Amino acid sequence: MGLQERRAIEEVKNGQFVNFTSQLNEITGGNMDVEVDWDSLASHSVHTISNQLDRRGFQYVLDAIKNICVDDMGKEAIREGVKKIVIIAKDPNTDSREAYVKFVDGVLTFHNGIDGNGVYKDDKIQEVLEAAL
Repeated sequence: MGLQERRAIEEVKNGQFVNFTSQLNEITGGNMDVEVDWDSLASHSVHTISNQLDRRGFQYVLDAIKNICVDDMGKEAIREGVKKIVIIAKDPNTDSREAYVKFVDGVLTFHNGIDGNGVYKDDKIQEVLEAAL
């Protein structure tokens, strides 16, 4: 990972990620623990890091949570059931089938192709969460 990619990641950490976690906490009425595997962005371009992580990572998670939290029952289910959200950017050089969404022991893991290859969207995240909550 070069200097430009590290700078792009730092910009995302201080901008889009802060905005994402703020919106997530507002929607759920709680303080969600969110982890991004920043090292998983090593093989992605500056454009993908700067533009697609927010759109195909943060926004998909946010939309799924928003769709579940339409009422107090949904908000309570998320606050009580989801202990942590982990977002991992799938290596663009791997097979698209390596992307996944899973929810185990209160941890939602979204391993997705932010470059558009092997992308799961908010509906899959919502489906996985609602089946388990």
